[in-house]
Amino acid sequence: MLIEGLSYDTPAGQVMTAPLLTLPADSLVFEGLMTLLEHRIRHLPVTEDGRIVGVVTHIDILRQQTHSPLFLPRQLARARSLDELRRYTDQVTRAVGGFLDSGARVSDIGRMVAVSHSALLEHLLRNAEAELGPPPCPYAWMVLGSEGRYEQTLRTDQDNALVYADDAPPEAEDYFQRLAEHIVALLVACGFPRCPGDIMATNSRWRQPLRVWKRYFHDWIHVPDEEALMRASIFFDYRRVYGTLDVEQELRPIIQEAAKNRIFLGRLARNALRQSPPLGWFFRDFAVEHDQHGQSVIDMKMRGTALVVDLARLFAIEAGSTATNTITRLHLAAPRSDLSEEGARELIAAFEHISLLRLRHQYAQLKRGEPPTNYLQVAKLSTLERRELKESFRAIEKIQRSATSLYGTAMMS
Repeated sequence: MLIEGLSYDTPAGQVMTAPLLTLPADSLVFEGLMTLLEHRIRHLPVTEDGRIVGVVTHIDILRQQTHSPLFLPRQLARARSLDELRRYTDQVTRAVGGFLDSGARVSDIGRMVAVSHSALLEHLLRNAEAELGPPPCPYAWMVLGSEGRYEQTLRTDQDNALVYADDAPPEAEDYFQRLAEHIVALLVACGFPRCPGDIMATNSRWRQPLRVWKRYFHDWIHVPDEEALMRASIFFDYRRVYGTLDVEQELRPIIQEAAKNRIFLGRLARNALRQSPPLGWFFRDFAVEHDQHGQSVIDMKMRGTALVVDLARLFAIEAGSTATNTITRLHLAAPRSDLSEEGARELIAAFEHISLLRLRHQYAQLKRGEPPTNYLQVAKLSTLERRELKESFRAIEKIQRSATSLYGTAMMS
């Protein structure tokens, strides 16, 4: 007998996964792992010159990984309590440590974390619908910021929103309010703090019909005041995680239209250049801050990764790209924007290096039982790490100077 009690004369089409997913033979093991994890399958045919030459299974990859994220879907499916859900997020953290030890790229680690957290959200939303009843109309639960870019690190704050259909019945707002409050509370219990800026679906401003969201996006582009630019930098990096409402075909074209708006691009550039890398003038050393203990520290997010994220968003919007991931944005923007191929490569290298230092720092803090922060002590950096970090900051500084000239931000009032 086959699975679910099916007989041997059952047509293969009834039990197979379709369309067939395959992987080129020269792919990395990590790429196979992510394909299995994202599509929740257990077998992956491997191809060479268009022919299937073998099959990789989840067991093959599990043998290579002590803390493999392939265990996560099974652990999540079995979770029945908040303690079990919290253990799931702890397992995600341990998987990050395993990847760090194996020398994985930080962009791959961020993708794994985002996929794992998305699976948690889907699990919570399905259970919530079972408890609250089916939704009164189609909707989409969106994640924003770093999670929307597949760049979430470890225990970051929540940034989410909810969009529902324009033809929603009167009871829809009450349903989605209860849904949002339920999900946000569960995420807090799982270790994801509320957003200090209240950018969550529990805020009625960020829980609206699609027509309102279309107006939001339009106004943030055509009336680019300070608040609009801040909103654009968060909400334009959205990703739908759950729900049947197709927000992509409605919202992405609005963002693409921004490529034609030079006033918006100029103001977005000025907003992206407000912060500079922490390089001092004296011997080009670091310009440091001091923590509560008087230690010299660098904010690896606000003075590091965020600078590249903002530049990548700017060049991607100019290029008319719909990508949200920072590295993908830079790859796609270089041929179609004012960003050169060399500049894109330098920004990608800088982003990877700064992100890796930041992630190692946060993982070490979690292992010590401390809350993760973005403040890295300069004294803990090796000579090589200092030199490479300075090179990364200089690469960002060079592109910022170029953007200042290209968009004329120094002339703006």
